[in-house]
Amino acid sequence: MDVIRRTVGRYVFERQGAAKTATQLTDMLERSGRELTMRFQHAPQTEQNHRVVTHIIGIEKWSQMRIQVVQGAPFRDDEYDLYRPPRNTSWDDLKSIFEQTRRETVALTQGLSAAQLAQRVRHNSYGEMTAAAWLLYINLHSNLESWRIR
Repeated sequence: MDVIRRTVGRYVFERQGAAKTATQLTDMLERSGRELTMRFQHAPQTEQNHRVVTHIIGIEKWSQMRIQVVQGAPFRDDEYDLYRPPRNTSWDDLKSIFEQTRRETVALTQGLSAAQLAQRVRHNSYGEMTAAAWLLYINLHSNLESWRIR
């Protein structure tokens, strides 16, 4: 199953990522960030919604750390849960943390050159992925997970 996931992930993320510029990726992340912020603003405070949003934030922050490797940061072989906000984080704080996290992702994207977008960093499940593929992963992951918000 892991081989299938890696193959599909590479195909989906790499193929789409190779066709996008930093500007296009930035626009995509800004647009989806606004949509997610609206979805979170209108969602009730429930345990399920809290779990989903902390998961989204944790994955995005973890992904940022991996992308920063192409800018010279050291690689950290860790899991996303180290970046996930604590369970006792208030619902209002979570919404703010998501917005700040997405702004950081957008700023990171704007700072990447075409050569950096093509550099590869290991994903724990999908294997080696380009920075562009990582950015598509962030976008797709957050959008798909957000549909679990009720």
